[in-house]
Amino acid sequence: MDSEKPRHRATTRIWIRLAIAAGILVGLLVLTFVVVVVTGAARESRAIEAVRARGEPLSPQEITFPILAEPSDLLERLGRFQAVFEEGPFFRDIDFASRSEFLAELRAAEAWAGAVQPVEALFACAGEENIEFRKWADAVDARLAHPRHAGRLSPCERQLLGARAALRAPTLELARDACRASPETAERLLRDWSIADGLDPGSDRYRVVMIDHAVRALTETAIARAVEGRGEEACELLALAFRGANLVQGWPWGVAHLFWQLAMGNAIDGLRVALESLPPDADLSLIALELAALDVESQFRRALVGDRALGNEMFAALRDGRLAGGDGTKPIPLRGPADLLTWSWLAHDRAFYLDTMTRSIDWTRRPYIESVDEIAAFKEDMEGSLSARFALASPMLIPAIDKLLKSVATMRARIGLARIAIVARRQGTEAALRAAGDMPDPFRAGPLQARVEPDGTLVLWSIGDDRQDERGEGDSLDEDGNYDEDYEQTDIVWRVKPR
Repeated sequence: MDSEKPRHRATTRIWIRLAIAAGILVGLLVLTFVVVVVTGAARESRAIEAVRARGEPLSPQEITFPILAEPSDLLERLGRFQAVFEEGPFFRDIDFASRSEFLAELRAAEAWAGAVQPVEALFACAGEENIEFRKWADAVDARLAHPRHAGRLSPCERQLLGARAALRAPTLELARDACRASPETAERLLRDWSIADGLDPGSDRYRVVMIDHAVRALTETAIARAVEGRGEEACELLALAFRGANLVQGWPWGVAHLFWQLAMGNAIDGLRVALESLPPDADLSLIALELAALDVESQFRRALVGDRALGNEMFAALRDGRLAGGDGTKPIPLRGPADLLTWSWLAHDRAFYLDTMTRSIDWTRRPYIESVDEIAAFKEDMEGSLSARFALASPMLIPAIDKLLKSVATMRARIGLARIAIVARRQGTEAALRAAGDMPDPFRAGPLQARVEPDGTLVLWSIGDDRQDERGEGDSLDEDGNYDEDYEQTDIVWRVKPR
């Protein structure tokens, strides 16, 4: 009996200790819960106020636009272009079907009847059944863009250009019409934007994709016209291509900015390929004006501000239940600790999202070369942070800012090289060398560079995103004009024969 008392006391002490430990654990959990809730709300509030203090929009409805002198009709015109474009076979599809299948599809498309003969002639000229037409087209474009090889196309290569233009012919006038549209501010799209609807791929927002196809129709035809000696028409088509690409500049979200970059990149490529085949007195003034007016960084900054507003609206929709089927007219009541914890978690995520996007926006205000290392370090830190690991929605909303800023710097370099190339063709070598010295290279603390080769070719280059200066050396073409599809140019290079 007496021996059972110490045993009982020992058991009691164990239970008391377990109770104390359980109480401490519950207390810690409660404390953690309170800290998460309080700090989440505080972080969210600070992040929102920080954006408000900058005077920048936090919802799509707050984004402002210039007042247009005339109604915008870009989307309507692109819709008409799209309706015809999507019915036709195109050069890019040749490699995905046999030649007989491609011709059968071509003959079945009534509007493309005029392209049947040029494509049949191309197939007969090409001969080899296993030829990859896209790689062949890349090789022809590389020769056309090179001053030493531009005039050395074979009859079959000229037939390739003709067939490519013939496949664009049914959409050419519609592409012209789209690129002559009045400027689109996207105000209508944002006014009608609903988070519950989402960004439906079939909606007007995604019709801006078609601007790139319209630009391609113009540039590929312009290249063929330049080779045919129809320089005036080629210049008109190229100028329209640049105007068309710029119709979607400054749209306030990242997807539209990527479409602008794609269209503008294709317009620049069209100019680079066609330039050496244009007459020395070709009128490039409209293109020069379009290029001189571009401010890629401010466009990208506006896109990020718009994306941040859209993302913030997404978080607001999660909070008020619009994404869960609520009407968003009144807050969802808190039904217990689980709801409170979820809301607090979202508050942390929202603060992380707003802070990250704001920091990214600030990087667009600085030269790329000054911020590139900071961006890389931030990305590494972000990937290892608790905020990023426990984020719910942010990973789906925050763009790959390092890659996007690199693409903006690359576009800035390509625009600079295009402007100098136009100066070379219009004013000669000395003027182009001066222009190069005044044009900053986004990838180094200095201007774009230029040198004159023994045959008079002017080589223009940016050192590119590897930040290693290869002096514009190397080429995808050898001395005989043979094309190496595996060649990788680290510098961004443009070769031009000055006036």
